[in-house]
Amino acid sequence: MEQSLENLLSLKTIPDEATSREHTLFFDEEHDCVISEWQGFVSKQLLITGAIQGLHLLKQHNCTNMLIDQRRVHGTWADLSDWQQYIWLPNALQAGLKKYALVATFGSYSALTMEGSFERLGDKLEIMLFSDLDEAKNWLAGL
Repeated sequence: MEQSLENLLSLKTIPDEATSREHTLFFDEEHDCVISEWQGFVSKQLLITGAIQGLHLLKQHNCTNMLIDQRRVHGTWADLSDWQQYIWLPNALQAGLKKYALVATFGSYSALTMEGSFERLGDKLEIMLFSDLDEAKNWLAGL
């Protein structure tokens, strides 16, 4: 199931910003983080594409912080938890990820599974769950 960072990054090259109806991705210079905002019902393929695009931006900006905003997502990504845990996350760490903020509605599937999915990482990654976008940005920026 392993896939190297170089292989993932070779799948698609993107500009500094990527936007679709369901996904907005950009580098926030003020808070020194890659922000990935999701809304609506997101297909498995769009999630994988967006996650790979996020790796591009982490590497391109030599960034160590990522914010995922899932407050407006409908449904779950339960069938992608293995892909996220065993393919995306190790490659994100290789790309330099150190701090990961998830903005989600408390009690949502995303919020409930985040800690379990990433707890095996120990001290490799700081992870925080937020319900407020500005609080998440400030935590990533060290404010």
